Amino acid sequence: MLHLPDLYHELAHPLLAVANDPALEPFQNAFYSAADRVMEHLEGLERREDRRYGPKAYGLLLQRWVDAWIPYWLTEFFCDAFAACTVGPAYVWAHLHLIAKRGDNPFEIWDAARSHPPDDARMRVMLGCLEQCGSHAAAERVRKCWNDFLLETGFNPEPEYQRCVPDTLLSAVAADARTGVEGLGCRLATADTADEVHQLLNTAWDQFWMAPESYVEWERKAMQKLCLPRPQNHPGR
Repeated sequence: MLHLPDLYHELAHPLLAVANDPALEPFQNAFYSAADRVMEHLEGLERREDRRYGPKAYGLLLQRWVDAWIPYWLTEFFCDAFAACTVGPAYVWAHLHLIAKRGDNPFEIWDAARSHPPDDARMRVMLGCLEQCGSHAAAERVRKCWNDFLLETGFNPEPEYQRCVPDTLLSAVAADARTGVEGLGCRLATADTADEVHQLLNTAWDQFWMAPESYVEWERKAMQKLCLPRPQNHPGR
């Protein structure tokens, strides 16, 4: 149950890929707006570096970032945002848990073949979406655990990292994505959202952190309850 929220990320990929569907245009148009922001940022970096070092000194690294950001990284950011906006903190906890298990450098920006953005940048987009949806307390709890994880592992960003994925750009991407999700007509997950699936997925993570030794038994009982037959509505209703 802990990683079922990952399905929300995967559900978002077709929302960007399917063409000629008016219902999906708000999300796709938000993606294009974010892409314009990204290109404006990268072109600004190139102009500034050309003045300092000449066009060749920085060109190769910048081209790697362009090739990674559009479309790969931005697509993943939007799918992360969709999941964070619709299922809430449960998806962000799942991301943190997965990264902790893998042990990769969350600030990696040098791998030219990397199809996914740095995990720290993904986390910042997700936390931005939680805050924009009103889940400030949950975002702060995740942020503290994330910072503790970074401190424990000793990973640190190189100077170029913030140039590639600055906070201002990631905040704008999160805002664009959140607008796109809302434009789809999807229910945004807030601190007051109370539907059954949302509550179950988020309560699972609360339970895991509160009492990990008894989590498996809790999950078994929760799944049994979820699978119980539901009462039929009266025919006249």
